[in-house]
Amino acid sequence: MKLIFRLIKIAIIFLIIGGCFYLLINKTFIYDVYKSEVMEGEGIPIKRFMYVIDDDNTNKAKFYTFLSNSTLENMKKDYLDDLELCYGKYYYDKNNKITITNYVIVSNSYYREVKLDYVSDNYCSSDYKLSDMWVYDYINKSAYLSGDITEKNMTGLVDKIYNSKNVEPVVKNYKNEYSYKVNCENNEEKYTLVFEDFSENELLVKREVNGNTKFAVYEIENVKDYLKSLK
Repeated sequence: MKLIFRLIKIAIIFLIIGGCFYLLINKTFIYDVYKSEVMEGEGIPIKRFMYVIDDDNTNKAKFYTFLSNSTLENMKKDYLDDLELCYGKYYYDKNNKITITNYVIVSNSYYREVKLDYVSDNYCSSDYKLSDMWVYDYINKSAYLSGDITEKNMTGLVDKIYNSKNVEPVVKNYKNEYSYKVNCENNEEKYTLVFEDFSENELLVKREVNGNTKFAVYEIENVKDYLKSLK
């Protein structure tokens, strides 16, 4: 019996040692910076004791930690407040030459998840401003493939945008309520259009093709009611 308890004790010790080693070799657990291959600067500041699972191929990272939600929210705020905000949702990190497209903290019963998405582009630069030519391209050259709204409603939406004013986006704290994705094709090249309410009277349009995204904002009165009618 003593031998069994001794073996159990040894097994527990090895498990503890193995667990500590597993944590120590993680990219972030004992460090206060997260950095991937696409980042050109010093990396993103984080708290210690955050275990990361990342994917350089998709520029996504998920952290697991027992740190409090308030600690993580303060960390997030301190980091994002120093970045350039555009379209009310994207943050350009000049030091690392990346745009943060998603930064979410999920609080579970005993632990927290921090989800981070980023791209190696500057969404806040004029290079990512969508020209009104996308309307001409859709009407005259493109085919509707599939989407969250019907082809008929898509035609009506594009016509409404055609008769609307393209405006400069203003940074605002606004969470959209509606988001519709439509898949299109132009001369065998597939692309996606995304339509979201950007404020009470503004519509955000995103055109995504071959991994590249461009943005435009249009004035449309009572845009949420209009988007709701397209369901």
